[in-house]
Amino acid sequence: MAEQNSYLCVNCGNRVKHLYREYSPSVLKLINCEKCGNVADKYIEYDRIIILIDLILLSKEGYRHVLYNSHYNVNIIKMKIF
Repeated sequence: MAEQNSYLCVNCGNRVKHLYREYSPSVLKLINCEKCGNVADKYIEYDRIIILIDLILLSKEGYRHVLYNSHYNVNIIKMKIF
């Protein structure tokens, strides 16, 4: 099983320990994936409506964000199914 603080890179599916580094309450730096070199989860900065649009468009990255890296209410997952 995965560690509790383990996340997935939305691009390649590689496990990453953190999605961002917090320098101060208002300054965050997104972490790059060690495997693919891209930002591990770009959806952290996106509004929920943009994420929902990506789910409707069947974006693999959007699904990885919602299922593995976020703590959204289960209702958003139900919306994409029905």
